[in-house]
Amino acid sequence: MRFSVNNKISKRKQRVLQALADFATVILISSVFLIIFVMVKPFPRGFYCTDESIRFPYKADTVPLWAAGLYGVISGAFFVIVSELYLSRPCCANMESFDRRQNRFILNSIHGVLLYALGAISTLLITEIGKHTIGRLRPHFIDVCQPNWSNITCFTEIQGSKIANYVPLTEDLCQGDAAKIKEARLSFPSGHSSFSVYSMLFVIIYLEARLVLQRTRFIKSIIQLCAFLAAWHTCMSRVSDFKHHFSDVIAGAIIGASVAIFVTVISGKKIWYHSKSMRNRLQQVESLEQIDDDDDEDNRQETFELP
Repeated sequence: MRFSVNNKISKRKQRVLQALADFATVILISSVFLIIFVMVKPFPRGFYCTDESIRFPYKADTVPLWAAGLYGVISGAFFVIVSELYLSRPCCANMESFDRRQNRFILNSIHGVLLYALGAISTLLITEIGKHTIGRLRPHFIDVCQPNWSNITCFTEIQGSKIANYVPLTEDLCQGDAAKIKEARLSFPSGHSSFSVYSMLFVIIYLEARLVLQRTRFIKSIIQLCAFLAAWHTCMSRVSDFKHHFSDVIAGAIIGASVAIFVTVISGKKIWYHSKSMRNRLQQVESLEQIDDDDDEDNRQETFELP
């Protein structure tokens, strides 16, 4: 008895230490992200005057950055807590004591939220490194930059033919708003796309791993469909708003999906343990119910054959 109690305490300490280590990792990655976001300047990529892909008008965001971040963060944390709360109800915990179910709920919720945070900040870090390394111009760059065309030589005539010149991006080239110009140089990959795909795919996979619903399984499917549609709408709006090129959105979606799969399947593989045990339990219940049904059918047949 003493050994079992000590064993439980050691496991609890181990999970607490693991949560602290995960939290420290999130803080470390967040610090690196903030340094790159604040201090590193994007690569000074120039353009050609004949490039039509950067001559679209500037528009407001259909899905603002704050909205994408808000629904991504809230939905991730919300569905983690709701899932763990659902799993901690008495019927799914073998009628365990309230204290034990409460401890399990707290530890699993902390683990799920930290797992989500780890993937979210990793997605932002990968995206931000790509943005500052590539320095690709957004489709509305010319509209935001407002170049001083009198100081730009767009073409050079060589043997009677006009050849387009590469226009380097210098500090005195643009006359527009400095903040918008900086943002217009961070097109690849799409941050909205990477974060929305990550957060919504995390919700989809987490629900699939933690909730095994039999009678109300369509509720989970509807939630997963809504999460997919939210990410899909966000990605498509980045193209229709002239904020990103198609390749920016595709790259962002690949980054978000890759991180979501990694943290839920490899790094956070423990979230699947309950799903496997619950499915095995349901299979046992279904097999027992099938045996009962067969027995009832045999009894009905025997009753029918009696004179």
